[in-house]
Amino acid sequence: FFFTSPLMSTGKRTHLEPCQTAEGCVGVAAQLLLAGDEAAARRFCTLALDALGLSSALVVAADSRGKVGRGRQLAVVPSTLLPTAFPRKAFELARSLQPVFNTLMDKVARDPEFLEKALAPTVLVDDFTARLMQIYQRIKEEFPERYNTAPSFAIIRNDFMLHSPSEKSFVDSMPQQVEINMIASSLAHMACAVADAHRFLLSRLLGETACDALPHNTSAQAVPAAMAECMQVYHSIFKPKHSTVALFVVQPGEGNVFDQRKLEEALWTHHRVRSLRRSFTEVHSECRLDAEGRLLLTFASHTVEVALVYFRAGFTPTDFPSEAEWDARYLLEQSISIKCPNVPQHLAGTKKVQQVLAQPAVLRQFLSEAEVQQISQTFAGLYSLDESEYQSQEDFEAVIRSVKEDPGRFVLKPQREGGGNNVYGDDIVKMLDKLTPSQRTGYILMDKIDAPVQAGLLISDQCLPLPTPVITELGVYGVHIVGANGDTILNKEAGFLLRTKPAHANETGIASGYGAVDSLYLVDEEFQPPEPQPVVC
Repeated sequence: FFFTSPLMSTGKRTHLEPCQTAEGCVGVAAQLLLAGDEAAARRFCTLALDALGLSSALVVAADSRGKVGRGRQLAVVPSTLLPTAFPRKAFELARSLQPVFNTLMDKVARDPEFLEKALAPTVLVDDFTARLMQIYQRIKEEFPERYNTAPSFAIIRNDFMLHSPSEKSFVDSMPQQVEINMIASSLAHMACAVADAHRFLLSRLLGETACDALPHNTSAQAVPAAMAECMQVYHSIFKPKHSTVALFVVQPGEGNVFDQRKLEEALWTHHRVRSLRRSFTEVHSECRLDAEGRLLLTFASHTVEVALVYFRAGFTPTDFPSEAEWDARYLLEQSISIKCPNVPQHLAGTKKVQQVLAQPAVLRQFLSEAEVQQISQTFAGLYSLDESEYQSQEDFEAVIRSVKEDPGRFVLKPQREGGGNNVYGDDIVKMLDKLTPSQRTGYILMDKIDAPVQAGLLISDQCLPLPTPVITELGVYGVHIVGANGDTILNKEAGFLLRTKPAHANETGIASGYGAVDSLYLVDEEFQPPEPQPVVC
């Protein structure tokens, strides 16, 4: 059969019909229902699902905590059938700014006065942030120069959504920052696996020229390469006394284990870096420090030295069910191992710091005027809920009044990572009414981004996909290494991730069950859809 059109034409933002998309989605798939030929459409879906199945990494562990072997269930990673259109200009802007964001977050993490002041109201009402701050202050007291002289490493993912007011065309949509992730920035491998599957499928369906609009993604290579370089930095500075490993600190029963395992595989295959996986509970029982602060891990009568601690856990209170886990987090921070992230980097990624940094006067403390102008264009409106931070009570009350009059314009955010924590719509008003003035300071308000709607086909292990109105979120990875003398060793953009979700859904997290892994089909003013090619199923 043939595609009737390889690219959707411009449509309306609201009241989308299944086969009528908005703003140029490559969702060729949404136009697949060929002249009512349901059998042909189903044959296509079968072909597409088979193509996606070629990627061995497109699975996650289902809820199988405590089970091993055949008792451990697997599920298909939510993904899209075909890549989704994204404006080339917005994509290139987001990628080009990542080194500036890397530098900003490093400078923020190295400024204790700023961090402590920015988070002072938050630590009074948010126990989790307060515990992290206690570790930070304790380490500063015990090792006054630690955060100034020790090497540091960050794997960052900067998340953006397209902002497209009604007067703007799709190709003129601009990226607006949703959040910046400083800990457990996941899906670097899955992003490439899905992109490769899309490239395979699109080349077969529309020919090789159709793939010219698919940008090459390097996240699956760039992230482990940066981790390997970080290991070399440790070797050059600390001269290990034992064989070294990278320690992945993980959650028990981790569902996204395969994405993590592919990182481990790449570390060994391409860089000969050994890695081990341990939970905080296991760190507490198996790790110790020597007299020089080296982190040693003993297993099977063998002792290794941990050069890099890579946190894929520790971003939510449930990762610390007892004091033993908090003691483990403190032990790791005490060590001379390079942490990704260390505690001040983790604190720099909180929502409250994001809100404070959105003020140009604050940004100028860390960046040049040109850099301030560059990144400020990606900021959505962010508002404090601490009345003392406003010039007058009237200014604060005006913000609260705006929320109550039109709560759909805003998102209420706590200091949490991992998805599923934000508050939307009328629930914002209910939450604000329930919280005391001091409790409100644990949250920030953000303008809700007006994202353009497209049609997409979302794949899960539930059923064959049907055309669905969707919106997208672009994550840009960044890697940043600073040596013991404060010199920047590595500062670069390190690939990207596109996640897509139903237009009616508020959250986008894959692990939290809201979004799907996607890839980009770049469009601009000069874009011409390729001629459809015949497909033999």
